[in-house]
Amino acid sequence: MVLKSDAFIPLSFMTIQHTTQAFHLRPYTERKRLSAPRVNHDEEMFPYHPAPGVPKHLQPIHRNLWTSAFPYKKAMDYPGHFEVRELPVVRLENEFARVTVMPSIAGRVMEIFDKKLNRQLLWTPPSLPLANLSLSGPWSIGGIEFNPFRYGHNVHGISTIETRKVTLADGREAIAMGAFDELFGCGWEVILTLEKGTLVSRMTITNHSGKDQPSLYWWTCIAVPQQWRDRVMMAPGDFLHHAMFRQGYEFHQWPMVHGVDWSQWLHQHEVVSGYLTNTASDFMGYTNEKEGWSFVHRADRGICKGRKLWSLGSQGVHQSFWQLLAEPNWVPYAEIQCGLLPTQPDTGILKAGESISWTESFCGAQGASTATDYAQNFSAFEQRGIEKTGKDWAAWNDSAFWRITKSEMLIAEDERLAISRKLILTGKLDESEISRAIELGWVGGDEWIRLLSEKENDLGDDARLALAVALINANEPAKARALLTGLADVGGETAAYANHFLAQLSENEGKAAEALEQIRRSVGEGYADTHLISTADQMLSRMGRHEDRKSLWQNASAETRATDDCRLAQANLALLDGDWNSVRTLLKEPLLSIAEGASTAWFLYKESFFGEFAELCGKGEFQAALDILARGSEAAPQFGIGRQEERQNVDFLFYRYQLCKQQGWDYLASAFANMILLEPEYPGSPEALYVQRVALAENDPTAALRREKIEAWNREADPEWAKYQPLRWALSRQLLDGSMDGWEKLQSHPIFGIRAKFELKSGS
Repeated sequence: MVLKSDAFIPLSFMTIQHTTQAFHLRPYTERKRLSAPRVNHDEEMFPYHPAPGVPKHLQPIHRNLWTSAFPYKKAMDYPGHFEVRELPVVRLENEFARVTVMPSIAGRVMEIFDKKLNRQLLWTPPSLPLANLSLSGPWSIGGIEFNPFRYGHNVHGISTIETRKVTLADGREAIAMGAFDELFGCGWEVILTLEKGTLVSRMTITNHSGKDQPSLYWWTCIAVPQQWRDRVMMAPGDFLHHAMFRQGYEFHQWPMVHGVDWSQWLHQHEVVSGYLTNTASDFMGYTNEKEGWSFVHRADRGICKGRKLWSLGSQGVHQSFWQLLAEPNWVPYAEIQCGLLPTQPDTGILKAGESISWTESFCGAQGASTATDYAQNFSAFEQRGIEKTGKDWAAWNDSAFWRITKSEMLIAEDERLAISRKLILTGKLDESEISRAIELGWVGGDEWIRLLSEKENDLGDDARLALAVALINANEPAKARALLTGLADVGGETAAYANHFLAQLSENEGKAAEALEQIRRSVGEGYADTHLISTADQMLSRMGRHEDRKSLWQNASAETRATDDCRLAQANLALLDGDWNSVRTLLKEPLLSIAEGASTAWFLYKESFFGEFAELCGKGEFQAALDILARGSEAAPQFGIGRQEERQNVDFLFYRYQLCKQQGWDYLASAFANMILLEPEYPGSPEALYVQRVALAENDPTAALRREKIEAWNREADPEWAKYQPLRWALSRQLLDGSMDGWEKLQSHPIFGIRAKFELKSGS
């Protein structure tokens, strides 16, 4: 971020300045209707389950989760290059601190600069390498991000939100900003002001609808630097955590995780998403032990029950994330987060008409204890926070303090958010606003359904389509199907999408032949955009329609064939064709516009090596087979999120071990076995079952305990977990039950089918 030099400002009081600043970012564009409705309401997200030992009161998590951005459109296309753009900012400044806020990315606080310490308190990125990770698409690390209502990053995250300069009851100035989510009929607001060197904020979420909503969700995410000098400060206590893309939680006592002090960044050996559930303190932050100062966050733990650490780890694992989100020479960061609920994957219920407000503060403080005892250090840290905020804390938590007496618009919100606001607050829109929202594909939620249903007889085709999709999302498939059926033959884009959504309904109802015909109609009668084609490809893949998928992409426009969607689909088709080199060539470059590219593309890439391994084994070329899995275990940083070679390639170590064992290469087999048996025990992962196979084969003394942990995880897992972890399920059935039925069902899987056939053929 490049900051312009400001004219001299007398700093005996706070000033609020609306200006522009230059930002270095990767631009993006929107595509049509990328945020699809939820069709199957039984599958709200990829499930995680408590590992053995997690307290019962923390187990009912992953409730009421809503991970779809519907009806907000996603921005997905990234040209890959960076631009310097002038973007609006609002700056709060006094003689103690400077705070910079970006209304154009949902009010993110990009910096808190403490003038007395002469230090930036937040981790602030020089560039914004927007990656497709948020609910609405582009997202960047850095600063303070506000996340309301839905599990994940703010659905308004790439929108310009309404930002006002306000005067509070005692005459001080502040800024107020926020937005409305019409899917739930809820709104959020943040008020920010400076009190000496402390940024003080008042958060409010309100349910304006007439019914309870799954929206009791708020996390304030604070990006902070993490180096050898820094120590995370959170209250000692229960720590429920998991690593990315690993099933199951683990339970420790913060700061001790895996037997070491994880408050020190250099001890964090993996990516972690961990919760200080029901925190024992109002305070969290970090200390700079070299320079002797601290960053302190405070929120009332009686209201904000949860604290979270999201860290990329210090042992090289974070480099995979860095490829997508940062530059290699940037210092690492972590996020410390504050939430209303004990854990993040639980949105809870916001009662009809309920409004919840609370106060959070952010500041620097002199002092950083370096005693050996962590509890002693945290107690001293907490005392520094009390000294900085204690005098005014009661006043800041009084609603009267935040009463607004005067308001002046600084930055108007996006037109679409203005429509959302008006609809929620008044229940009415004029015809031009209805037409505009329909044109933008931004229609969803009870108020929209009511509004359009009242006019159903007078609605045009586009409005009927919008209503039908909103009904699908609201779990009214019969009503939606009736509307869509009437639109299936009108021609053009409307008919294409009507058939598209009919196909999704039919597939969900198990009507494969009907769904196939509707897919063909959706993309084969004169109109087909990238979203239609990519979604059709996904449905055809689930149906095993290999040749139909090929034709789909061959007949697509040049514009669509140039997309990441096409490249990912072609890589999958190449895998199914056994064209291993084409898979790797197609996936050589990052898939910037595909969130699934983080994991799906890597599994495709990885499985191309397994496919070649199986092929070489079939030819009797065992030395070459051994080598190809070594190549498949090499770092492939283009896949960004989810890339964890040192954990998720345990399976390749196993197949190399198995091959050496079969060939009588005793030393190699023993060396691979020793390496595999050093793997930590994460019983919810497929890797744990590969390790168990080796433990049994080698009569290792850990075999019984490993099996016990795996069986305990299986007992606690959801009955539907086989859908979400088919590879682990096949391994579990084979290892624990002596059955190959898991592998038999996996033969048609678009990624793991090759592996399933190899297992069935080898019969091991």
